Amino acid sequence: MTGQGATAGPARASTTVPATPAADPAVDRAVDRAAGPSLNRRVTVDSLWILAGYAVTSGAGFVFWIVAARLVPPAELGLNTAIYSIVTAAAAVAASGVGNALLVMLPVSGGARARLLRLGAGTGMCIATVTGLIAGVLVALFVAPQGPPVVTVLGVALVTVVWSLFVVKDPVLTALGHARYTLAVNGPVNVAKLGLLPLLVVVAGTSALPVVVASVAPAVLACLLVFGFSLPRLLRRTPDGAARPADRADQSRDEAATASGDGISPVSVSEPETVTETVPEAVPETPSGWLERNRRAFALFVLRDGTANGLYLGVILALPFLVTALAGAEQGAVFALCFQISLVLDLVVIGVGAALATHSAGAEVGAPAAAMRVWLQVLAVVTFGAVALIAVAPFLLGALGRFYEGSAGITVIVLLAAGSVLRTSFEIWSATLRARQHTTIVLICTALFAAGLVPLVLVLTPRFGAVGAAAALLVVTVGLGVAGVVGLLRPLLAGRRSAPAVPASVVPVPAVPMPAETMPAETGVRA
Repeated sequence: MTGQGATAGPARASTTVPATPAADPAVDRAVDRAAGPSLNRRVTVDSLWILAGYAVTSGAGFVFWIVAARLVPPAELGLNTAIYSIVTAAAAVAASGVGNALLVMLPVSGGARARLLRLGAGTGMCIATVTGLIAGVLVALFVAPQGPPVVTVLGVALVTVVWSLFVVKDPVLTALGHARYTLAVNGPVNVAKLGLLPLLVVVAGTSALPVVVASVAPAVLACLLVFGFSLPRLLRRTPDGAARPADRADQSRDEAATASGDGISPVSVSEPETVTETVPEAVPETPSGWLERNRRAFALFVLRDGTANGLYLGVILALPFLVTALAGAEQGAVFALCFQISLVLDLVVIGVGAALATHSAGAEVGAPAAAMRVWLQVLAVVTFGAVALIAVAPFLLGALGRFYEGSAGITVIVLLAAGSVLRTSFEIWSATLRARQHTTIVLICTALFAAGLVPLVLVLTPRFGAVGAAAALLVVTVGLGVAGVVGLLRPLLAGRRSAPAVPASVVPVPAVPMPAETMPAETGVRA
């Protein structure tokens, strides 16, 4: 059977093909145990690099918001945070679907990496233009009606496009096996915006949106550096079809362990018989052929996952904007600052989920058990972080200023931290679904999440301000948490129920010939 990207009429050759053993749940579970540590190791390494970047981002970001709260009055800071939140929400809608698609498709794209990356960047910029124009209209109508509407709309749209590229760079670097570079890029960006903010306040005053400008200007330079210089070099450095650096290192460790006698298989399997079959010689698929074959899968992934993240991440990031529009700029500032403080907890699980998605792409072996172990570890870390964050909340709010110390900020932080803990299961579960291209269930869950959150926010925020918005988010997050736990447990429980009572030491495997016409084609990406 010819590959989809091959030319007609390939030569045929006589090849000795190992007979395929019959499927056995006991063998599958043993292989899961063998593959689990390898997958966990790769996820851990990339997670540490991503989390190191997030740690720098969170640390510098917290100092940034302290400086902003000290320099900018609460009413004007609320205006800044409202615009900043709607821009980041619009950029997240545009970038998340494209970024997640690249995260799981770049590792299996071979020589089509550069073409796929150009397709992703172009698609993301087009979507960001649309979402940016919508965000600009909302800003012109509800936050800054006194400014020139055309300038406001176009300015917000342009900033959204830039920010979407800045967001996409992280999953791209992770998918290419260079997650450590995210720290090298994000660290200087956050330090630069911290130094730029006081300068803007001194030069242009607090009414010139210093928070927005200081956040976006360094991101522009970072995008020019990454997309104009770093990514082209990384793509040229790695040969087509070669393993990513992290995978090569992991493979070397496994080979060394096997050579030294440490790599012991958990199950003894009898050697399968071999049958001689006439099979087609492999015809290499061209990069353009791979991309054409998977273009529809890419488009569907972006559509479903982008919509899902728009209903989930987009709505969450837009909450400071909604609080400002419904309860005033001061309540918007309180919610935005508390949200930025608690965001460090969500960054932990987002980073781990990104690493899990990219290393689970194209290989389902060991994924369910590894995902459960990863979630339990993340749950422990985030829970500990939430308790510590609540304990130091009075000191953090005191550092922001007297106004925030006397507000209901502590209650808001408690509610947001609890929500971060509950969301861990859904984040890890959805990462495993994205790795397998199963994005429809994620879309359904996030649609229900948005359908429940927005009405609650509209009802509670006008009456209770920032506390009402945080309470609404916590209530709806309970449903996501339950869905995530059930989704993580189901494949594990199903595997145990179907496993026969066979000793794990020796599992006989019957030899079953596999006709040539039933051999699987080259692995591609499912829609």
